[in-house]
Amino acid sequence: MAIKQKVNYDIESLFQELGHNYSDFLTFLNNNSSNHLVEPRSENYPLLFIIQEFSKTIDQETLINVKSKNTTNYYSSFLRRFREFIMEKHESLQMAELNEVIFHEFVEWTNTINGQNLKPGSINTYLTIVRKICTFAYEKDLASKNFNYKFKKIKLYTLPRYFTYQDLTLFFDELKHHPDAILWKTIFITFLGTGLRISELSNLKVHDVDFNEKLIHTIGKGNKERYITLYPQVERALLLYLKTVNIKNSRSEKGFLFSREVGPNRSKKISIRSIQDNYLKIAQKLNFDSRLTVHSFRHTFAVNCLRAGMQEGYLMQVLGHTNPASVTVYTQLSPKDLQSVVQDKFPIPFEKLIQQILS
Repeated sequence: MAIKQKVNYDIESLFQELGHNYSDFLTFLNNNSSNHLVEPRSENYPLLFIIQEFSKTIDQETLINVKSKNTTNYYSSFLRRFREFIMEKHESLQMAELNEVIFHEFVEWTNTINGQNLKPGSINTYLTIVRKICTFAYEKDLASKNFNYKFKKIKLYTLPRYFTYQDLTLFFDELKHHPDAILWKTIFITFLGTGLRISELSNLKVHDVDFNEKLIHTIGKGNKERYITLYPQVERALLLYLKTVNIKNSRSEKGFLFSREVGPNRSKKISIRSIQDNYLKIAQKLNFDSRLTVHSFRHTFAVNCLRAGMQEGYLMQVLGHTNPASVTVYTQLSPKDLQSVVQDKFPIPFEKLIQQILS
């Protein structure tokens, strides 16, 4: 049986002896208690409000360079269209009511406006953003649970789109007739021998190419910087190009590497749109598969690195991927391709081709 013991302390007097005010202590307890009451999460926040708050975080992340400008623009474009759709079709929609049916209604609405169907890859990207909105709402106590489980990505089994040796031979032969052949030949050789993304190549500065250390410095997605080996044939093409545009000391130049300007004042870069347009004119003339794009040069680089025996982990670093699954896609080749003889050294099977182009 427990023995009850009576405490004879006068709490108020004890506080006075310790030099503290008992009333202040009670006020502190009351305030502290009210501040720590846990409000139940709500499922009733309007989706439009949550989209607006999520958009603010994207803007803030841009200011502190968490997201690249291209990523931010993509998110902003999607959020603007998604908000327009919700306002037009489901203005009073609550967070908990958002589901796959409404999402696919948004996809159909977008297809109608664009006049063409969204590709599965684009739909998956949209799903990723919607899932992030759901997670954001939950973490900010704007939803009772994380509703991202409602949105399942489409499973894609797309093979990498890469050029054959014959494709590239025809492409570079056609480039010889370009009015500015030296510029565009060097651009596409650099794509072929580095695996750079189109935005990465467009943003290269002259001093990013270190001919002494045989390295190219670039900043990729998420502002992640990395170094790419400058292989001999790419080096030769770049040196010839810089000589043509009157650049003598590349390490001291701060202008853009690829520009229509001659000399050190290279303040305007070759735009992504210009690169795409110049590729497309030749690709259409040669009747290339429409699925082959400028990005296919990156795929071609990756596929042939694996053929040459490069380990996937190293290739992942060269390409600037953080997810190993992103590199695994390049291994999905036809059985005939998988039986190709592994090359002993870089630059992969296109060494002779680039040699022919330069000569």
